[in-house]
Amino acid sequence: MEGDYPRVSEKIVEIVQEYLKSGLKVGCIVSEESAEKLPERALVEILGPRNRLDIIARRLFSALRSLDRKNPDIIIAEGFPEEGLGMAIQNRLKKAAGYRILKV
Repeated sequence: MEGDYPRVSEKIVEIVQEYLKSGLKVGCIVSEESAEKLPERALVEILGPRNRLDIIARRLFSALRSLDRKNPDIIIAEGFPEEGLGMAIQNRLKKAAGYRILKV
């Protein structure tokens, strides 16, 4: 999911709650800041603080693999600014999402 933070974080929480209510198993790949707001039933992989793209980049692949092993029905991922290292992070997230991106 792409857009301005904190709107992205708010929309992730909203969508995750909707999917959980419908009985789906929901995985989330998010920053520390967004993880604090998510329902306990969500399968959450925390990448790190939003201002530490180096940590987020380092944890991204293992977070994707970890969620894949938990077999969620859907995965919601938080987007990051597309500048510097954020460009590489976004590229990997877009590929993992099959380029299905929600912009808020």
